Amino acid sequence: DGRSSYSNTVLVKPASEAGNLLVGPNPSTGVSYLRYTSAAGVRGAVLVNASGMVVWRSGGNLPSEGSMAIPMQQLTAGIYILEVESNSGKKTFRIIRK
Repeated sequence: DGRSSYSNTVLVKPASEAGNLLVGPNPSTGVSYLRYTSAAGVRGAVLVNASGMVVWRSGGNLPSEGSMAIPMQQLTAGIYILEVESNSGKKTFRIIRK
């Protein structure tokens, strides 16, 4: 009948994005990065393996915004959990190490 219609545009965020925090690349073959804005208020982060052991912890004196390297080169392939403490509480991200 020649008619057309449009629906509203919906924004879909990547699974590894939460608020003002972004983790990538994911999956990783070496270094992943936690990128954040000052609004996120990142206080610290830890990377935990499948056994629940902390395999990396961020240092102190984090900049108010920017990015933080998460070194994964020496880790074995698998799934890791990045726990980020911020002003809005704890957020978790799953990172795959290829």
